[in-house]
Amino acid sequence: MSADPLYESLDGSPRPERDEDALELAKRAQEGDEDALNKLFERYQEPLRRIVRIRMGGHLRRAGGFESMDMVQRTFAKAHAKLSTVELRDPRSILNWLARIAERQIHDANDYISAEKRDWRRTAPLQGSSSGTGESTPGFQPEAMDTLPEQRALRNELQATIDDSMLELKDDHREVILLRDYAGLEWVEIAEQLGKDNVHAAQELHRRARIRLARTLSTRLGNMEQ
Repeated sequence: MSADPLYESLDGSPRPERDEDALELAKRAQEGDEDALNKLFERYQEPLRRIVRIRMGGHLRRAGGFESMDMVQRTFAKAHAKLSTVELRDPRSILNWLARIAERQIHDANDYISAEKRDWRRTAPLQGSSSGTGESTPGFQPEAMDTLPEQRALRNELQATIDDSMLELKDDHREVILLRDYAGLEWVEIAEQLGKDNVHAAQELHRRARIRLARTLSTRLGNMEQ
């Protein structure tokens, strides 16, 4: 794996936060351009889905029947409503903003499930969720990817393996990789969010986390080859 996630994602796939056109799309979307909005969300759908899947873990899927794409669509709906009021400085900040909205949606879903456990008679689904309603969240409709099916399958398999390996990490290791490699935050922001005294402490935690992830991933890939 690359030592510097600024230049390469964990699986080597393109990173939308390096796409300078994304900021222009965001500005156009803020002005009401629906085509720009769809294109913007299309670029961030997959990296956001992976962040959501890891943050959700298995609990929400088992207890509430939520899927990662349900949460992504809920996030896009919230983002659409807030887009005109947010200041997006660079392409990297777009994914970070979406990831923070998604985190709030996941917290809300966890709160909902906890409340449902306290009241077994409550059966209404979360507003905006497509689970069990037969309806989908309005707004973004993703377009088909232009990669070859076999290339897409191999990449998806590698991404899923990496994401599953992430679920085996300790909380602080998983969080620092999510913030740096998935959401693309700057070290200063990461140190602040993790409560670290300085950037070096955050970088050292990230170094140890990447080593642990590499070992876990190596074991998984080795088992797949047997």
